[in-house]
Amino acid sequence: MSTKDFRLIQKLSGSGLFRRGGVIIGSHAFSALGNMLGVRWMGGDLGAAADDIRAAEKLSVALPAAFKDFSHDAITSLELGLLPVRDQSWRANAGESDLAVSVVEQPSAAFLSQGAAQGVIFSKSGACAVNLPDPARFAAHCLVAYGAEANALEVKDLAVMRAAALLEWHIDQQRVQFFAEAWQDALARGPAWRRNARQGRKALVQEYSTLAICFEQS
Repeated sequence: MSTKDFRLIQKLSGSGLFRRGGVIIGSHAFSALGNMLGVRWMGGDLGAAADDIRAAEKLSVALPAAFKDFSHDAITSLELGLLPVRDQSWRANAGESDLAVSVVEQPSAAFLSQGAAQGVIFSKSGACAVNLPDPARFAAHCLVAYGAEANALEVKDLAVMRAAALLEWHIDQQRVQFFAEAWQDALARGPAWRRNARQGRKALVQEYSTLAICFEQS
């Protein structure tokens, strides 16, 4: 991870984001989950995405409902020249970093925040403790995100690859039941979630047929 990205995460930590239940998601979370689970993501675009977080367009965080609001005052207190883009989304000015901070909305935030665990983000300049999503819930949400994405093939493909990597870990560790529970929770969150999740599952099984076993318990 680049020093600038890491510095931003440290600033977010100092603002109380993680103490109050904020959870890092997206590319940064996927890379950190590899460290937490004791694996190194390998292979093509997946490995590149995990190894070169500097290429990420934004740092995404999920805030539980109890967080209320990540206020403009909290953002400006980071002293990084962050500029508001739209509701609950900010981008650092070009002089500091090209990293955007995007806050996902409910109910995705509630789904990803549930069962979150403490992990560590590493950089050449140090390490920072953060909250990371439960790997089973992250995998399930990747498949939901696949169905929700419109005309973004690269993003959709990456979501499937991330889900596949996490499901392979669950199989290796005999923890498929944890994914099955997260999957059922996703399906129970309404028609849109079910439709998107099933689209993601179809794409996953078409590409990684051996992972169909992960859905047999759900």
